[in-house]
Amino acid sequence: MDIAKTERRPQSLLEDGVLKEIPVIKSIIAFCKTWQAVHDQLFLRKVAGFVLACPKFTEPEKNKFLDEDLRDPKATKQLGDALVLILDKLDDLEKPAMLAKVFAAYVRGHIGYPDFRRLAIGIGSAFVGDLKIMCGQPPPPESNNGTFWALLEPSGFAISRSAPRILSSSGTRIDSKISRLGQLFQKCMLEE
Repeated sequence: MDIAKTERRPQSLLEDGVLKEIPVIKSIIAFCKTWQAVHDQLFLRKVAGFVLACPKFTEPEKNKFLDEDLRDPKATKQLGDALVLILDKLDDLEKPAMLAKVFAAYVRGHIGYPDFRRLAIGIGSAFVGDLKIMCGQPPPPESNNGTFWALLEPSGFAISRSAPRILSSSGTRIDSKISRLGQLFQKCMLEE
Protein backbone atom coordinates (compact mmCIF):
# COMPACT_ATOMS: atom_id res chain seq x y z
CA MET A 1 0.00 0.00 0.00
CA ASP A 2 1.41 3.38 -1.01
CA ILE A 3 1.28 5.67 2.02
CA ALA A 4 1.53 8.78 -0.15
CA LYS A 5 -1.70 7.80 -1.92
CA THR A 6 -3.59 7.05 1.28
CA GLU A 7 -2.53 10.19 3.13
CA ARG A 8 -5.01 12.99 2.66
CA ARG A 9 -4.99 16.47 4.00
CA PRO A 10 -7.84 17.37 6.39
CA GLN A 11 -9.22 19.86 3.85
CA SER A 12 -9.64 17.14 1.23
CA LEU A 13 -11.36 14.91 3.78
CA LEU A 14 -13.87 17.69 4.43
CA GLU A 15 -14.34 18.31 0.70
CA ASP A 16 -14.92 14.62 0.06
CA GLY A 17 -17.58 14.58 2.76
CA VAL A 18 -15.94 11.86 4.85
CA LEU A 19 -15.59 13.97 8.02
CA LYS A 20 -18.76 15.92 7.32
CA GLU A 21 -20.80 12.82 8.08
CA ILE A 22 -19.49 12.42 11.64
CA PRO A 23 -22.28 13.92 13.82
CA VAL A 24 -20.07 16.14 16.03
CA ILE A 25 -18.06 17.44 13.08
CA LYS A 26 -21.26 17.98 11.13
CA SER A 27 -22.66 20.11 13.98
CA ILE A 28 -19.46 22.15 14.26
CA ILE A 29 -19.42 22.86 10.51
CA ALA A 30 -23.09 23.87 10.58
CA PHE A 31 -22.48 26.13 13.57
CA CYS A 32 -19.52 27.82 11.86
CA LYS A 33 -21.54 28.40 8.70
CA THR A 34 -24.45 29.78 10.74
CA TRP A 35 -22.14 32.01 12.78
CA GLN A 36 -20.54 33.37 9.63
CA ALA A 37 -23.95 34.02 8.05
CA VAL A 38 -25.15 35.88 11.18
CA HIS A 39 -21.93 37.87 11.36
CA ASP A 40 -22.20 38.79 7.69
CA GLN A 41 -25.82 39.91 8.12
CA LEU A 42 -24.96 42.08 11.13
CA PHE A 43 -21.99 43.57 9.31
CA LEU A 44 -24.17 44.44 6.31
CA ARG A 45 -26.68 46.11 8.64
CA LYS A 46 -23.86 48.15 10.19
CA VAL A 47 -22.62 49.22 6.76
CA ALA A 48 -26.15 50.12 5.68
CA GLY A 49 -26.71 52.10 8.89
CA PHE A 50 -23.46 53.98 8.31
CA VAL A 51 -24.19 54.75 4.66
CA LEU A 52 -27.80 55.80 5.31
CA ALA A 53 -26.73 58.09 8.18
CA CYS A 54 -24.02 59.85 6.16
CA PRO A 55 -25.26 63.30 5.26
CA LYS A 56 -25.33 64.67 1.76
CA PHE A 57 -22.08 66.46 1.05
CA THR A 58 -21.87 69.53 -1.14
CA GLU A 59 -19.78 69.39 -4.31
CA PRO A 60 -17.10 71.67 -2.79
CA GLU A 61 -16.93 69.41 0.31
CA LYS A 62 -16.57 66.31 -1.86
CA ASN A 63 -13.94 67.86 -4.12
CA LYS A 64 -11.90 69.20 -1.21
CA PHE A 65 -11.98 65.79 0.52
CA LEU A 66 -11.00 64.00 -2.69
CA ASP A 67 -8.17 66.45 -3.38
CA GLU A 68 -6.78 66.63 0.14
CA ASP A 69 -7.47 63.24 1.68
CA LEU A 70 -7.97 60.71 -1.11
CA ARG A 71 -5.38 61.69 -3.70
CA ASP A 72 -2.90 59.19 -2.24
CA PRO A 73 -3.98 55.59 -3.00
CA LYS A 74 -2.26 54.37 0.16
CA ALA A 75 -4.20 56.84 2.34
CA THR A 76 -7.43 55.93 0.56
CA LYS A 77 -6.86 52.22 1.21
CA GLN A 78 -5.95 52.97 4.84
CA LEU A 79 -9.20 54.90 5.34
CA GLY A 80 -11.30 52.20 3.66
CA ASP A 81 -9.66 49.46 5.72
CA ALA A 82 -10.13 51.50 8.90
CA LEU A 83 -13.84 52.00 8.19
CA VAL A 84 -14.39 48.30 7.59
CA LEU A 85 -12.51 47.31 10.75
CA ILE A 86 -14.26 49.95 12.87
CA LEU A 87 -17.73 49.00 11.61
CA ASP A 88 -17.01 45.33 12.17
CA LYS A 89 -16.10 45.94 15.83
CA LEU A 90 -19.16 48.03 16.72
CA ASP A 91 -21.32 46.24 19.27
CA ASP A 92 -24.60 48.08 18.73
CA LEU A 93 -26.58 48.82 15.58
CA GLU A 94 -27.11 52.46 16.66
CA LYS A 95 -23.38 53.17 16.64
CA PRO A 96 -22.87 53.22 12.83
CA ALA A 97 -25.03 56.37 12.65
CA MET A 98 -22.80 57.99 15.27
CA LEU A 99 -19.73 56.95 13.33
CA ALA A 100 -21.28 58.47 10.19
CA LYS A 101 -21.57 61.85 11.92
CA VAL A 102 -17.93 61.68 12.99
CA PHE A 103 -16.96 60.68 9.46
CA ALA A 104 -18.94 63.65 8.10
CA ALA A 105 -16.96 65.97 10.38
CA TYR A 106 -13.76 64.42 8.99
CA VAL A 107 -14.89 64.79 5.36
CA ARG A 108 -15.83 68.42 5.98
CA GLY A 109 -12.42 69.13 7.49
CA HIS A 110 -13.74 69.88 10.99
CA ILE A 111 -11.53 67.15 12.47
CA GLY A 112 -8.38 65.42 11.28
CA TYR A 113 -7.79 61.72 10.64
CA PRO A 114 -6.22 61.09 14.09
CA ASP A 115 -9.26 62.56 15.85
CA PHE A 116 -11.57 60.59 13.54
CA ARG A 117 -9.82 57.37 14.61
CA ARG A 118 -9.85 58.34 18.30
CA LEU A 119 -13.55 59.19 18.17
CA ALA A 120 -14.30 55.93 16.35
CA ILE A 121 -12.47 53.95 19.03
CA GLY A 122 -14.37 55.84 21.72
CA ILE A 123 -17.70 55.11 20.06
CA GLY A 124 -16.75 51.46 19.79
CA SER A 125 -15.78 51.11 23.43
CA ALA A 126 -18.57 53.10 25.12
CA PHE A 127 -22.06 51.98 26.05
CA VAL A 128 -24.50 53.38 23.48
CA GLY A 129 -26.88 54.57 26.21
CA ASP A 130 -24.12 56.72 27.73
CA LEU A 131 -23.25 58.12 24.29
CA LYS A 132 -26.89 59.11 23.80
CA ILE A 133 -26.95 60.82 27.19
CA MET A 134 -23.79 62.75 26.24
CA CYS A 135 -25.51 64.08 23.16
CA GLY A 136 -28.86 64.91 24.71
CA GLN A 137 -30.24 68.39 24.11
CA PRO A 138 -30.65 69.80 26.64
CA PRO A 139 -28.13 67.67 28.52
CA PRO A 140 -29.94 65.39 30.99
CA PRO A 141 -29.18 65.65 34.72
CA GLU A 142 -26.99 62.51 34.55
CA SER A 143 -24.37 64.42 32.58
CA ASN A 144 -23.78 66.73 35.57
CA ASN A 145 -22.69 63.78 37.65
CA GLY A 146 -19.03 62.78 38.06
CA THR A 147 -20.06 59.15 38.42
CA PHE A 148 -21.62 59.25 34.96
CA TRP A 149 -18.41 60.60 33.44
CA ALA A 150 -16.34 57.95 35.23
CA LEU A 151 -18.19 55.33 33.16
CA LEU A 152 -16.90 57.02 29.99
CA GLU A 153 -13.24 57.18 31.02
CA PRO A 154 -12.29 53.96 29.17
CA SER A 155 -13.63 55.47 25.92
CA GLY A 156 -11.49 58.58 26.31
CA PHE A 157 -14.61 60.76 26.43
CA ALA A 158 -14.03 61.58 30.10
CA ILE A 159 -11.02 62.16 32.33
CA SER A 160 -10.31 62.15 36.02
CA ARG A 161 -9.93 65.54 37.61
CA SER A 162 -6.60 66.34 39.12
CA ALA A 163 -8.23 66.96 42.50
CA PRO A 164 -8.09 64.17 45.05
CA ARG A 165 -10.62 61.48 44.32
CA ILE A 166 -13.88 61.66 46.16
CA LEU A 167 -15.54 58.36 46.86
CA SER A 168 -19.22 57.77 47.37
CA SER A 169 -20.47 55.31 49.99
CA SER A 170 -20.28 52.59 47.34
CA GLY A 171 -16.66 53.43 46.57
CA THR A 172 -17.44 54.82 43.11
CA ARG A 173 -15.21 57.59 41.80
CA ILE A 174 -17.17 60.78 41.29
CA ASP A 175 -14.37 63.08 40.25
CA SER A 176 -14.51 62.68 36.48
CA LYS A 177 -15.51 65.17 33.83
CA ILE A 178 -15.86 65.34 30.07
CA SER A 179 -12.58 65.32 28.13
CA ARG A 180 -11.57 67.30 25.06
CA LEU A 181 -12.33 64.19 22.99
CA GLY A 182 -15.75 63.91 24.62
CA GLN A 183 -16.46 67.53 23.78
CA LEU A 184 -15.38 66.88 20.20
CA PHE A 185 -17.73 63.89 20.07
CA GLN A 186 -20.62 66.05 21.31
CA LYS A 187 -19.83 68.68 18.70
CA CYS A 188 -19.80 66.07 15.91
CA MET A 189 -23.11 64.60 17.07
CA LEU A 190 -24.84 67.98 17.21
CA GLU A 191 -23.65 69.20 13.79
CA GLU A 192 -26.03 68.89 10.90
